[in-house]
Amino acid sequence: MKPSANSFKEETLQQPETILSQRDESVSQESFLAKEVSPSRFIKIIFLWVVLGIVLIVGLNLWIDIYGLFRPVANRSLPVYYNERVSKYLLSENYIPEKFNTVIVGTSLSANLDISEFNNEQSKLKIYNASLMGANISELRPVVDNLVQGGVKRMIICFSPYMIKNSGSKEVEFGPKLYIGALGSKNLLDTYIVGIIRHYNLMPAKFPRNQINEFGVNRFGDLYKVENVKEKIEKVIKADKELTVDSIALHELQLFIEQLKDNHIQFIGYFHPIPAEVLASKRAAYENFERTVRQFVNDDSRLLNFNTSEFEYFTKDYSNYIDHGHLSAKGQDTLTKILITEHTKRYPL
Repeated sequence: MKPSANSFKEETLQQPETILSQRDESVSQESFLAKEVSPSRFIKIIFLWVVLGIVLIVGLNLWIDIYGLFRPVANRSLPVYYNERVSKYLLSENYIPEKFNTVIVGTSLSANLDISEFNNEQSKLKIYNASLMGANISELRPVVDNLVQGGVKRMIICFSPYMIKNSGSKEVEFGPKLYIGALGSKNLLDTYIVGIIRHYNLMPAKFPRNQINEFGVNRFGDLYKVENVKEKIEKVIKADKELTVDSIALHELQLFIEQLKDNHIQFIGYFHPIPAEVLASKRAAYENFERTVRQFVNDDSRLLNFNTSEFEYFTKDYSNYIDHGHLSAKGQDTLTKILITEHTKRYPL
């Protein structure tokens, strides 16, 4: 049935009103949205999400506490996953002083001294290796500062000319900034990533699992080892590089030793055993360094010299080395036992 003319007319007359009503509703919705997502409100929402994100990130890092700064460490074992300088500096704030009573300090020459076996539950000796790869005295001192302030009273110091060949921090700026970075930073993110890689052994050639364990021992032997130690020694001698001495570093070494004595640290020091042929090629330089350290320490009974004829059985045996100076597992095992014996003999627990 066709609509009547009147009906068509009524519908036609009503259309403008319907259109106006729909337009008013659309305008009303746009006004509402404009009011809800105004620039100021948008900024507030973004700010709120940023703050919430920061709180979550900081909270997560506090809970993980990879450096033992924020939670009790008595029942925890904290290895170093990445950036040894940053990690050991932060571990020296709380973890090391709380869990260990003796510390080894030095450069890479002492970094692989494996003292793990001495840290058993029955032993009174709790020892940590706080040595830093490639470090100079400027980089070792901040770690020692934390240890002394934390109450560590027993130390074994590896004295090497490499400690004073230059001065100043080469990689990181030690201080409060690193502490704050433990709550969230690029270094912390990198540490988590490398930690996962090490844990699942994804890149063993570059990031071996448990390379620096919870006792600070750096098992770098496989990374540094050369095929022929004798040939490596001959190349080093042929290169004839001088042992440089930085005057600022030399003064820092003096202050470092004074700090140990002023704080009544029970320490012994030792001159790292240099392969006999390397020692002979630069004997004057090594002996000059030894005289300087003896003058600073002013107590020969605190010092062990592994570069005398008494220890030629060690320095002439290539199997004690992995290159021209760093020790093999056999070499570090022999040296570690001598050092621990001498230290506990002088300072019984």
